[in-house]
Amino acid sequence: MRNKITLTIIATAVLLIGVISFIIIEKDRNSDNIIEKDRNSDNNEASWSQENSDIDWDKLDEVSLKYSYDKESSKKIYESLNDQERELQEFTAQYVGYKNLSKEQTEALENVIKEEKEACGGGDWLRYPYRRMAAIGEADPSDKLTMNDVNVIKQKIKEGYTIESVKKYLRLRHPYYDCLVGVNSIQVNYEIEGGGGLSIGSDWDSIEYITSEGREKIA
Repeated sequence: MRNKITLTIIATAVLLIGVISFIIIEKDRNSDNIIEKDRNSDNNEASWSQENSDIDWDKLDEVSLKYSYDKESSKKIYESLNDQERELQEFTAQYVGYKNLSKEQTEALENVIKEEKEACGGGDWLRYPYRRMAAIGEADPSDKLTMNDVNVIKQKIKEGYTIESVKKYLRLRHPYYDCLVGVNSIQVNYEIEGGGGLSIGSDWDSIEYITSEGREKIA
């Protein structure tokens, strides 16, 4: 009789331990699922925020239009370059200083300069700043303004924002001009993905959206 009671007690204890263990495991599992769900939620929110983030036009006054780089480092590199290398980087150095370029970067920069000369045909002064910067690894060659940027600029001009604000917006979106061309004065051009572009007067007193069908004055 005593043995039966002992066995019953042991069996009950084992059963209780099993039930408690199961409850703890399920609780931990549910907790992990909740944590993972929260993580995914946080990641989705961060991704959503990043994809939909926009430039705050009310804070554009805080944006500096001055390019900054380590002038001491640039000077040391300049002194180590030969005359041909210095001349090659003379334009890009205005933005990022002089660099120790690889053979590939040097060749890419030379190709851009060759295309500039062919494009202006010995006439108008012309530069492709963004392509030069991409050649030396200072810009993403695939990055372009989009029609969304054009529409944003149109809307902000209607809301009363100034051309100076547009200038700073473009600096944040696309740090270097796609094209600088000199006719009677310097003209600034930005390429638009899919075709067309923005044409801006040298004094930033006018902005036009240009397509194959014509020109539309924005400001």
